[in-house]
Amino acid sequence: MPTPRKYKSGAERQVAYRLRCKEREGTLAHPLPLTLGRKRWTAMLGRALHLLEQAHEEMQDYYDGKSEAWQDSERGEALAETMESAQDIASELKDIPMI
Repeated sequence: MPTPRKYKSGAERQVAYRLRCKEREGTLAHPLPLTLGRKRWTAMLGRALHLLEQAHEEMQDYYDGKSEAWQDSERGEALAETMESAQDIASELKDIPMI
C-alpha cells in the first residue's frame, strides 16, 4: 500500500521544505556584514550563541531520550558535563557588552 500524500502539489511540498530549512537555520540565514565593526561582531556573536543554544537543546533531547542507566553511565555523565559547559559558554556570550 503506497504512503498517502502529505501535500496536494509539488509547490506545496516545496513551500513546506523551505519553511523547514528557514526554521533550522534561524539567524544563520542572514549574511554577515562585510566591513569590520560592531555590526559584524555582534552578528558573529549572535550566530555563535544561536549554535551553542541549538547544540545544547539537541544534546538535552538526546540525553532525555536515553535510559536512566545510560544517563548514569560514563558516556551519559560526559554528555551532561558537555551540556553544562555549552550552557556556561552561552551565558558568558550573553554577558559580552556590545557598544
